[in-house]
Amino acid sequence: MAPNEQVICKTTDGDEVNVDIDLIRQSKTVDQMLKDLDMGSEQNADEEKKPISFPVQVSTAVLEKVVEWCKEHKGRS
Repeated sequence: MAPNEQVICKTTDGDEVNVDIDLIRQSKTVDQMLKDLDMGSEQNADEEKKPISFPVQVSTAVLEKVVEWCKEHKGRS
């Protein structure tokens, strides 16, 4: 996985938000989704990035709060 690799998250508002993959993986739910989709692996590094959609209603405002939380808690166990 390349440093600062990003994933595109599609919200229910129709927005596509680029998020640092290491940052968003702090969310166990998103981390499991990425593992299930095999995203972030070296074999997929050259593939065109496609947005991931959440299986539940996640608005842009909610995603921004999740990202904010992840930034504040980065590196904590």
